[in-house]
Amino acid sequence: MDIPQDGATVSFNLDPAWQRHDLYVSVLLIQPGEAREEALPRRMMGITPLPLDRDARRLNIALDIPAKTYSDSQLTVPVQVSSSGDLPENVSVTLAAVDVGVLNISRFATPDPFADFFAQRRYGVVGRDSYGDLIDAGSGEMATLSFGGDEDFTGAGEQGEDVRIVSLFQGPVALDSDGAGKVTLDLPDFNGRLRLMAMAYSADSFGAADQDIEVAAPLVTQLTKPRFLASGDQSRLALDLHNLSGQDQQFELSVLLQGLRTGEAFSSDEYQQSLQLSANEKRTLYIPVTAADISGLAHIRLDIQGLQGLPAEQQKVIRDWYLEVRPAWAELSLLQQQRLAPEKAGRCHRLRKKTG
Repeated sequence: MDIPQDGATVSFNLDPAWQRHDLYVSVLLIQPGEAREEALPRRMMGITPLPLDRDARRLNIALDIPAKTYSDSQLTVPVQVSSSGDLPENVSVTLAAVDVGVLNISRFATPDPFADFFAQRRYGVVGRDSYGDLIDAGSGEMATLSFGGDEDFTGAGEQGEDVRIVSLFQGPVALDSDGAGKVTLDLPDFNGRLRLMAMAYSADSFGAADQDIEVAAPLVTQLTKPRFLASGDQSRLALDLHNLSGQDQQFELSVLLQGLRTGEAFSSDEYQQSLQLSANEKRTLYIPVTAADISGLAHIRLDIQGLQGLPAEQQKVIRDWYLEVRPAWAELSLLQQQRLAPEKAGRCHRLRKKTG
């Protein structure tokens, strides 16, 4: 077709069978050479995506959550799903709660099934090349990787990680005919921010939403300890306390030790103290300890009772940590081989500690 200098509008009908999202409109415009001063033809090309309107199949999700909640508790999240048209039948929802700090490391974005199904697809270009069939692979051998390092110390086992990474998932939960429902999550002993990520779907409609919530215990506790101790080593534990209950607190604190000793002459396995903390006050307790004659994990349990003005399940704090107690020297393995004749006895030489 001929296009005037001022341009033109071209219309066409889209085949209803083309229910896909990799549709593009391409234009090739050619100007003959006799119409130009340079006497050379001009070629112009343009391409643009052709999106389909899918808003009628988008589900909108509203989460009704508080700005802050307690750790080690149940969080019930009311969910309301709506649509620009009639709400489809059999709508279900899933809910995930993940530590925001972990998500920020990889810049993780909330999954959106609507975008996954209906987003623009790239322009399909197929390239064919047979030049690779002409390359001779030769008779070379495949390369192998060689690597190694020092042997791990596994004399007493590894202690558990104190850092708790929260990643919770619940669902699918069926919603009622009005698109309403509730999802309950069991929050662990965690202090920080969680991102709640909800996804709703039916047979042909999809949607997603997210919202952050702050999770904190009324009394935040954190223990700083050495990475490991050998039997007989002396050190101290630093117990940090932060009152976030919004009011003054007076309580009894107890630290129970298994595999460690504390107190005068390190004769006790329990540390006790009565404390009073003002609202938002921070305090650090230093607990001297020595490692007992064991090889394994020492258990440290914090027990706090008597917090006031809080729900019953938040009036106490119980936390557990572990500290590795291991020998001062790594274990040594000795391999011996000898020939033993039939009906003859043999002796394995023992490795003796050199003294003097």
